[in-house]
Amino acid sequence: MYFKIDVTIRTDKLLEQWNYKGIDPHSYNIYDTLWSGKVIVENDEIKQLIPKMMQGDSESEERLNQIAREIEGKITDFLLKNFILPYFETSVHEDGTRLYIIEETWKGLVKYMDEDTDTITLPTTQGFIDVTIPHVGIYSYSEGYYSKTTHYYMATNKFTTVSIITKEGIEWLHLYLKKLEEKLPNLAEIATINTMHTAEIECNTDCDCNCGY
Repeated sequence: MYFKIDVTIRTDKLLEQWNYKGIDPHSYNIYDTLWSGKVIVENDEIKQLIPKMMQGDSESEERLNQIAREIEGKITDFLLKNFILPYFETSVHEDGTRLYIIEETWKGLVKYMDEDTDTITLPTTQGFIDVTIPHVGIYSYSEGYYSKTTHYYMATNKFTTVSIITKEGIEWLHLYLKKLEEKLPNLAEIATINTMHTAEIECNTDCDCNCGY
């Protein structure tokens, strides 16, 4: 019997911690279904840079891209520290894996992600961890099909998800949740946690990861 835990984290709550705003597109009267899974990222600097970028200022565009990469980095670091490392810190089955190896492996996987890839799979000795990483970028919106007015916003996914599939049972879950609460006193505000048991789960890695699936 395999055990699965899904942690769904609100990106807007993460942005607040770094002095950004995560704004629902409806606040700007954007009801396009393509925007339904996004939040608009704003702070004073972004609001000043976007009009300059629209006027062709390359330095403003470069700075916006830099901000986007910085936010992505903050998100990946947050997920590593608060959701991935705690798994290895509380693993019931001691396998001798050093945390710095996990950190370096994670950073390497993040480094080689591209815009077409939004999920990282990290094999473990008892299963695997799937992490959905939200991309941050500049997106355009036109008010109608024939509209000549196009608006630009920095935006990202509303949610990021950490899914842990493991052969470990209820004792590990108790320890893992306790560790999360220690690291994140506001856990209930930023994340939704669901658990399930299943007879079979297939690892979605394309390589032989020796995780038992």
